[in-house]
Amino acid sequence: MLANCRNIVNSKRFQLFFLVILLLEGGVLLIQALMGWQGHIQTLADMLFKLVLALLLFEILVEWAQYWPRIWQYFYKIANLFTLGLFLLLVIFPAQRYAALLRIPRFLRLMLVPIRVITIKSLSLIKMLRIIEIVSFNFNHVLNSMMRQLQASFVALSQSEARNQALLKAIPDLILEIDQRGVYLDYVEAAGSWLLQPTNPEERIGQTVHTVLPPALADQYMAVIQKVLRDRQPQHLEYDLQVDHTTYTYEAHVVAYSATSVLFVVRDITQRKQVELSLRRSEATNRALISAIPDLLIRMKGDGTYLGMVAGNDVNLFNAAQSNQTDANIRAILPPDLAQKRLDHIQLALETGETQMYEQHLELRGKLRYEEVRIVPMGEDEVLNIIRDITARKWAESELRRANERLEQRVAQRTAELQQEKERSEQLLLNILPASIAEQLKRSGRSPAEHFEDVTILFADIVGFTGLAARTDPLSLVDTLNQVFSAFDHLVDKYGLEKIKTIGDAYMAVGGLPTVREDHAEAIAHMALDMQAYMHTLSEACELDRPLRIRIGINTGPVIAGVIGLKRFIYDLWGDSVNIAARMESHGEPGCIQVTETTYLKLRKQFELQQRGTVLVKGRGEMTTYWLLGRRNRTSSDP
Repeated sequence: MLANCRNIVNSKRFQLFFLVILLLEGGVLLIQALMGWQGHIQTLADMLFKLVLALLLFEILVEWAQYWPRIWQYFYKIANLFTLGLFLLLVIFPAQRYAALLRIPRFLRLMLVPIRVITIKSLSLIKMLRIIEIVSFNFNHVLNSMMRQLQASFVALSQSEARNQALLKAIPDLILEIDQRGVYLDYVEAAGSWLLQPTNPEERIGQTVHTVLPPALADQYMAVIQKVLRDRQPQHLEYDLQVDHTTYTYEAHVVAYSATSVLFVVRDITQRKQVELSLRRSEATNRALISAIPDLLIRMKGDGTYLGMVAGNDVNLFNAAQSNQTDANIRAILPPDLAQKRLDHIQLALETGETQMYEQHLELRGKLRYEEVRIVPMGEDEVLNIIRDITARKWAESELRRANERLEQRVAQRTAELQQEKERSEQLLLNILPASIAEQLKRSGRSPAEHFEDVTILFADIVGFTGLAARTDPLSLVDTLNQVFSAFDHLVDKYGLEKIKTIGDAYMAVGGLPTVREDHAEAIAHMALDMQAYMHTLSEACELDRPLRIRIGINTGPVIAGVIGLKRFIYDLWGDSVNIAARMESHGEPGCIQVTETTYLKLRKQFELQQRGTVLVKGRGEMTTYWLLGRRNRTSSDP
């Protein structure tokens, strides 16, 4: 209980209540003293005094309660000493015993008066001390609180001022104070370079706007100042100012600052205006481009819901049907298979973040339409569909494909024709040149001459051809000559020989080149015998008045073979062996085959030969020659 009482006394509520009662009592006493009121005021003052006294006694008792055991002991000792002293007085002075007993109540009454006075004064003094303590405590508390608040306010004000100064220094605006007459009163210069005028803003203090600004702009300033001071509403002003042959654009916000002055917050917006102009131009360009493109642009959510569209200038009926369905779903517009295909590509674009492209076709009003669809991701759940009609392109591609097919057919046909021509050309070349020589010419464009050590050369000439030409139709003669030489060509192919050339009615062939072979002499001999037989058969078949006969000369030896010249080149032979073979033909007899001794030595084992004797050959003198009569039977022996 004592602890509870102490908590009550020490609580702020008790102290506040005590202080209020004291103040009320003091106020009542002050009113009583000043007004001279009595009666109820006196009664109220006594009641407040008793209440204060009761509260003070309660507080003193609570404060002294913790020391009560010690006070009681002191009071007990004093009472014992007083009783012992009284007893001793009565023992010592027995005659005065009765008188002393009668004086005790009077003495007590007399003692109560000063005790009461002392008690009241003490209580008054304690009350005053308590009031002073409470007042001083509360005054110190309030003063400390006020000092702390004042200090905190000062710190906050300093910080706020520093921030404001930093903000003022950082902002790009020029703040000007101008009064109603247009006189510059103060300024806060903007951060960085200020281009309002080449002069320093500080130099304009005390000047008027008409002396600083151009006349038209100064009139604008004055009109805005008068309007702001009259309406007390902020105003906005934009104007152009030329500085050093450069035009700048400024923006000014004008607000009332006092009854006779305004604040101009001026900002350089030249760069912003240039950017806005560029953006407007860019926007106009983009709009022109968008309006010029033939595509249909559709913004769409991931579930296929339309968010908006921009139709190009070449939107077909099918695209128009899509573009008029804002806030609808793709499933309600396209056929199920095309809608599902579109949704699949939309999801793929959203998952990968990459543009998806595909083509689709749809039959619309009996016509097949083709479209190219590009899906571009634009966010977590939004894509842009770029749809282009490619029907014309598809038809063009189809036509081009058919044209390519026709062209390929023509190319294939032409290639086949060229191949045939090539084959004919190669065959013609082979008819003119040996195969190996022709291949060399095709690869390198030239064929160097080669030396062959051992070959056999044949010359054949139709006897009496000149007289035959005189009495025969030229066309018939040429036809007959062609028939003869064609038969000789077949014999060349039959025996693997090489035809060299024809000169008039003369025919030249060789064996052993360009491909070297050991039996070249035998092959030439077989061909010579077959040529004789063919001429005999031809004479009988043509029923000519004179039989066609040929002279044939054969020689074996070394030669040089090759192609010379650039045009109409021919494979030819050079060397003394060629000349001797020609002499064998020219010095021979009609219907006979004359061979040299060199050839004889190669043929004597397989053919019938007869020695003719010696023949005078131009450039060689006398030479022993032989007649080739025919093939030797296998059972016969060599001569």
